[in-house]
Amino acid sequence: MTRSDASSSDTERSVEDASLLRLSPEDQLAYAEMILNPPAPTQSLIRAAQSYIANFGSDVSMMDQSSRSDS
Repeated sequence: MTRSDASSSDTERSVEDASLLRLSPEDQLAYAEMILNPPAPTQSLIRAAQSYIANFGSDVSMMDQSSRSDS
């Protein structure tokens, strides 16, 4: 293996390690609980959603189509 190959491999490993999220078992359980049983929306979130709908409408089909065209 050349020095360049080793350096490239080390770089790829570093990027991969940086993109992983490592959680303790307790944090994994807390994360799963939040996904399975999310908290009720706050008044602030409700107002933001209402504002979004008032400004852009509730039809998100355009967003769905644009995200599909990227894949």
